[in-house]
Amino acid sequence: MKFGVLLQYAWKQGFDLVATGHYARLRNSDGQAMELLEGTDKNKDQSYFLAMLKADQLERVIFPLGNLCKDEVRDLARRGGLPNADKKDSQGICFLGKVKIAEFLAEYIPDHPGEIVDPRGHVLGTHRGLHGYTIGQRRGIGVPSNTEGEAYVVVARDAVANRLVVAFDQPESPGLYTRKAHLVNLSFIGDPIASECPLLVKPRFRDPSTEAVFTPGTDGSAKLRFQIEQRALAPGQVCALYEGDRLLGGGVYL
Repeated sequence: MKFGVLLQYAWKQGFDLVATGHYARLRNSDGQAMELLEGTDKNKDQSYFLAMLKADQLERVIFPLGNLCKDEVRDLARRGGLPNADKKDSQGICFLGKVKIAEFLAEYIPDHPGEIVDPRGHVLGTHRGLHGYTIGQRRGIGVPSNTEGEAYVVVARDAVANRLVVAFDQPESPGLYTRKAHLVNLSFIGDPIASECPLLVKPRFRDPSTEAVFTPGTDGSAKLRFQIEQRALAPGQVCALYEGDRLLGGGVYL
């Protein structure tokens, strides 16, 4: 369920607060606007998923797990007699359970086959539909490598020609590695960033924070220049923006 939809439903039902299981922390100092911080357990921090929220939404939310480590949460669950206290951590999409994402999408989006090509346009095979692939994907492409020790990865999705472009996972492969990104749909928890400045960013969930220079545009978009080259930044994916461990907001890769 979308976060905003859940909050709206809770408000209409007369609830004062919504509690979620995100590993993230809130801070409200001296009557200032609510701030959102990374969770105490850095291995489980989930502030990335909250990058598009607003300060007024955070006023009605609590994160009970934010100051706890996962081991502490499991210990509390054992003492409370919860049956899932020792359940293995989920690595997939929480609302799907054991259903594979490809199977889930197949129920709602029909196949739209097209060509799989290399960067030069040579046809290597056929894909089932561009919606089933993401930039940087290696498994499940369906095209065997013709070079020992090398594997194909997705480097582009050409929606106009309905072509999936693959190449070997190498720094020189076009579209796979970059130091620059263009962000749209910017959202800030507090005041928008109005001038060029250095930030910490999480290019995707599970990535460590990395240094980048943020340059806001005049049209609500922004440019990012990473200090270290990044792999497989997929259009439509969220990039979270930080100052230290404080989440400032986020944007979507164009």
